[in-house]
Amino acid sequence: MKVLIGYGRKSRADSADVASLQRQRASVEKIATDRGLELEWYQDYDLSGFYEDSRLEWQKVLNRLADPDVAGVAAETLDRLYRNVGDFQRFKARLDALGKVLLIGNLAGVDGSTALGKFVLDLQAALGELEYRVASERQRRAARDLKYNKGRHVGSIPFGCDRDRHTKHLIPTGRYYYFNPDSEATAPGPVPDDLTGEIEAPNPPVGYEVRYYHDALRELFTLYSSAELSATDTANALHQAGWYFWDSSHSIPKPFNAMNVDSITRRAHIYAGQIEPGQPGAHDPILPVELC
Repeated sequence: MKVLIGYGRKSRADSADVASLQRQRASVEKIATDRGLELEWYQDYDLSGFYEDSRLEWQKVLNRLADPDVAGVAAETLDRLYRNVGDFQRFKARLDALGKVLLIGNLAGVDGSTALGKFVLDLQAALGELEYRVASERQRRAARDLKYNKGRHVGSIPFGCDRDRHTKHLIPTGRYYYFNPDSEATAPGPVPDDLTGEIEAPNPPVGYEVRYYHDALRELFTLYSSAELSATDTANALHQAGWYFWDSSHSIPKPFNAMNVDSITRRAHIYAGQIEPGQPGAHDPILPVELC
């Protein structure tokens, strides 16, 4: 039986739609069943459709396209695949060259092999890109207002912090990892619950102890400010003491390096409760001000 590759994507903008990926998969499962094809499902979470490279599961889809058992690709809507016209057109040209089909749930009557069908698909891709760009402009304006008029930190969450689910202000994180002082091995702690934001109580494996990322942040500033160490020396001292940085998911421990230390110390004003150096923010200090 031929395989239909199904793809779903949930972006940050869809965060309130907890059933988004389930709905997308159900739509694509129906397409596969109607065509007598076996579904092979991939999905990316919390990622934009404007860029390809950051979508790891989508990269797996692209790597499967030339395989002879693959009949084509399906998605609930075209904007789940792309919000970038140029990238979509290159993808569609590759599908056509390979003799694969593109099936979109809400465009069931569109034949992408005809001139009219190609126009409809390109139009849908253009609308998806327009929607992305308009939303991005709106977000930038809102971010400027939050930052300069309301003192709220915007952008990526600094190391050792989280956002209060109600006020959206920065707060010290409660995330943690496990560290074995004998073997120097580490293990990730749980991520916060998607709905409640709560983190499970620590339950360290035998021989491991609990280490909190906020404590690692405090130790970094203590070393950097009191011992007058370089960024490289600070990173090495933290590693030797079992203090770790986190990965992009804010859950998996990874060693500090000079770049991490430099980036964190450049944000000392944020940890001191400021939105810009000398300008008070809406959040309380993350660390004792004297450390910052």
